[in-house]
Amino acid sequence: IWAMLPSADDAEALHDFVRTHALQALVIADAGPSAPMPSLREAAEAAGLPPWAIHVVEFGDEAFSAEEGNALREHAKALCAAKVERALASQEVPLDSLKPKALRLDAAFSRRDLLRSLAQVRYEVVPRVQAPRCKGRHGCTSCLKACPLDALAIPNGHAVIDKARCDGCGFCVKACPAGAIEYATFSPGQIDAELRGLLHPAIHLAPRIVAFVCHGTTVPAISEVLPLPLACVGMVSPGLIARAFDLGVIDGLVNGVG
Repeated sequence: IWAMLPSADDAEALHDFVRTHALQALVIADAGPSAPMPSLREAAEAAGLPPWAIHVVEFGDEAFSAEEGNALREHAKALCAAKVERALASQEVPLDSLKPKALRLDAAFSRRDLLRSLAQVRYEVVPRVQAPRCKGRHGCTSCLKACPLDALAIPNGHAVIDKARCDGCGFCVKACPAGAIEYATFSPGQIDAELRGLLHPAIHLAPRIVAFVCHGTTVPAISEVLPLPLACVGMVSPGLIARAFDLGVIDGLVNGVG
């Protein structure tokens, strides 16, 4: 866990911290304005951590009144606990789950930045099919029907994901009745671990509302609302909502809709 007062040397110090302790995962909490989050991420990646092993605590705009000091503290504790639990539940990412990430050219690049980006291939994680568990040979097409991008096919009795088409939404994971589709960065174990962190009984925040949101979504700073990012809110199942209530949530939001 990396949590400290921000300084201009944070990125270099973080790089050394990751290398010294041979970390397999990292939680960055409250980096502060003087140490931009991209520079901290880049420092952690340069030290050898893959992007999916770096978990960032998002505090939003910190739009809390002075009277909400206790709620703010408990809110921050819940978010940190969730990311720590998620990091502890991380699993190895198989090579066939990695998809080369396309270089974005919608912004100005210097020649040096362009060459550096081309030299360092970046990857993103997408779902993969565990062929022995797939029921495609028995006529099941649930994942094909669920995929909005037609990124799945069943050529030899089991589903195959076209990684070039797949954007990692995770719809197929939820749709597969045999649990044959694995998503290494959004596995049921990781999602459940993060949910348990948000709703840990040692955190004194009431009421607690879990907001299931798409990964990368900015959530307004409301002390009672605890975001749980998924690849896409299409991954939310009745079982996941029931699990949240079982752990003590009073309300659940899906992409801002109750």
